[in-house]
Amino acid sequence: MALARNPERITDQQEIIRLGGSRLSPGITTPATGFRVGKFCLRCQKASGCEGWIPRIVLQEESDEGYNRSVNLVKGVYPTGQMYDSDAGGRTDWVRGERNREIYMIIDQEVSQQSYRSEQEHCDDIRHACELTLKVMDRAVRDAMGRLAAEVRRLKSFQTKREAIRKAKGLLIECCPHDVLKRIVGETILADGTVTGTYEQKMADLYRNTAKKSQLRDSEGWHTFAVSDTEYRPWFSSCRGYDMGNHDYRKIALPLKIRRKETPPSTESLITLD
Repeated sequence: MALARNPERITDQQEIIRLGGSRLSPGITTPATGFRVGKFCLRCQKASGCEGWIPRIVLQEESDEGYNRSVNLVKGVYPTGQMYDSDAGGRTDWVRGERNREIYMIIDQEVSQQSYRSEQEHCDDIRHACELTLKVMDRAVRDAMGRLAAEVRRLKSFQTKREAIRKAKGLLIECCPHDVLKRIVGETILADGTVTGTYEQKMADLYRNTAKKSQLRDSEGWHTFAVSDTEYRPWFSSCRGYDMGNHDYRKIALPLKIRRKETPPSTESLITLD
């Protein structure tokens, strides 16, 4: 399994709905599922020929980033399942009727391209979240394994098992590049070297919550594509004329912040452990 590196360009609007999106959405990127937190353990054995103890850190299983989907609609005309109801004062669910016209959204090339860039940002954000959490911990465990092995070669052994475990745990904490990761390791490894089940839970939550920061792009309006309030009559070359009544056509507008030429936050500034 792997996280989406780039959005898929699609024409099947139903795919967005199947993935949990709205009929008014030109694209969607789903959260990571099926990921795995890396597993490691701290072991200690009696040194041969003396009373000392030799500690080891063992990487049992590397993390897996999981799987997600990212899609965006290509240029085209798509039904929304809604209609304008003057009595209701706005959009309502479309009901088949003689005078009821379903809203069809028009996605032009510019909107489709911007939607692609928006979903690419989500892809980059989620992958970066994985890198900052699961992948960094894999590297921290490997680094600590190497440093501990060098320490054992230098000191040969430690006087007590507790001292040996404390050294292994301390090196693992030192190898964590962020205070959040140091705290998780410190809180979830017991004095006897047991890695408790809360380690996996805390790391999984950290990955999910760090990746969720990508949703700020939607809530803060960077990815808000709006349906125009003005009806539009498209020209159809197939019938060599304008559609004058079968549907209510509305153009999709770019997000307001993009129209204002504002610069969206970078992945590195948005997706952090702080």
